[in-house]
Amino acid sequence: MAKSLSVLIIVLLIGDLAICQVRFARYFQESLLPTIDNKSYPEVKFAWNMAGKTQAAMNNGLAELGEDNPDVAIHNFDEVIQQLPTFLPAFYYRGVCYKLLEDFDKAQKDFEAAIAIDPKSSETWILLGEIYQQRFKLEKAESCYDKAIGINPTFIRGYFNLSMVEFTRGNTRKSIKYIEKCHELDPKFPNAYLMEGLIKFKELSKNKNKNAIVYFDQAIRCDSLYREALFWRGLSYVYLEQPAKAIGDWDKLVLYNPENPFFVPYGDS
Repeated sequence: MAKSLSVLIIVLLIGDLAICQVRFARYFQESLLPTIDNKSYPEVKFAWNMAGKTQAAMNNGLAELGEDNPDVAIHNFDEVIQQLPTFLPAFYYRGVCYKLLEDFDKAQKDFEAAIAIDPKSSETWILLGEIYQQRFKLEKAESCYDKAIGINPTFIRGYFNLSMVEFTRGNTRKSIKYIEKCHELDPKFPNAYLMEGLIKFKELSKNKNKNAIVYFDQAIRCDSLYREALFWRGLSYVYLEQPAKAIGDWDKLVLYNPENPFFVPYGDS
């Protein structure tokens, strides 16, 4: 039977603490580390000056995409591309649909087609980089992000993605450099604080460094229901032997969404 977080934290504290922490953290690191968000995408603006039937197909495609029906939207964008084979937005948004469906081969082809039409589309470079990143082709992802921010130096998503690339490589200094750029562009961008907290969390597990909690606090101030930050702050409190605060953070997660992974019984694989 699934246990609440309050029960889980007690198990952590009364059992073999080191073993429990490792097993518990290992499960959640799979779902609560920063990852590429395929559901969000930058908007590409364009002029609605195409023929009536083509315009209707483009409009319907965007509407279906907005309603989370990417498989339907693809057919609409197909129609547009048949009529306008050099219309970048149709390739871009069809690529977005394939990316949502995790059909990365087709998404990559569409983004590459869009870039062939306009190599200065920073939005397309970002999403192409995210395809590479999810395939662990980090050098190609990095190259795409560099091109995106070279075109648009204020594109915060590019800097954050670069911070994730460096975090994956274990290069925390470079990761922090990109995080600081995110702070500069938007001091209320919660993802950057989460990433910085995770970097400090490594120190926390070794020497009870409290700096991680400072960054998780800032992330939660930006977004009070930021589940990743709530989880990692709670686990930080476990390491600092402050169970009441850990329970407080994790109970918020259960209240926010009783169906989330926090109800998975401790120790299940």
